[in-house]
Amino acid sequence: MKSFATLSAVCAIGLSALAGQAQADIYHITHTGTVESGIDTRGLFGDADVDLSGLAYSAVFTFDSSLLTPQNQSFPGIEIHGYHPGAGSVVLTIGGAEYTYGGSDGSGFVRATFAPGINPMRAVSTAQILGDSGYLTFQVASLSTFLDPFDLESPLSYTVTDADRAVITTSASWDAGDFRIVFNQATLTTSSEPGGPVAGVPEPASWALMIMGFGGMGVTLRSRRRALAAI
Repeated sequence: MKSFATLSAVCAIGLSALAGQAQADIYHITHTGTVESGIDTRGLFGDADVDLSGLAYSAVFTFDSSLLTPQNQSFPGIEIHGYHPGAGSVVLTIGGAEYTYGGSDGSGFVRATFAPGINPMRAVSTAQILGDSGYLTFQVASLSTFLDPFDLESPLSYTVTDADRAVITTSASWDAGDFRIVFNQATLTTSSEPGGPVAGVPEPASWALMIMGFGGMGVTLRSRRRALAAI
């Protein structure tokens, strides 16, 4: 079986979007859990230099599909749907204190499913914001097919399992240069609100970052399995 990193590179080169009229929607993607590690050096959630470890959090991403490029792709054994890159925002609440910021290029979300033999993963959901406040990304990958990549209108509710956590090293983090916060994920929920029509313009090259992220996760999965087998 060829490495998924290689397959990801091929997919990134060959991606093209479905152009034409599409229905704009507002998508909300919510992640909850507890902070694994991180020092609030900026005092965004209270006093500066406080250790946020162990505090409950929620991260509510909001994307307007009229401001992003829709992407729908099918390859043998791989289904991909998402909006990327473009504007988005996130409300991050840690220990009851909220911080809101938005991003532009590099912001977006994507869903993907994989058939057996393609990758140990069966499904991935990723949401990310890239802006002046740094890079915030949440990615849930599972050995089960917990989502339909093309059904964005139906609400999704998923509880991250111990098996999921065992194959993901760092699934969610906020990197802003002067600090880094790492998150433990517990739940993923999504919802949508209808909007007006919008014309989609394909920009397939912009998907390389997210797609290669899947490849990296595949390498992590295989490495962890080998490590477990050696015990």
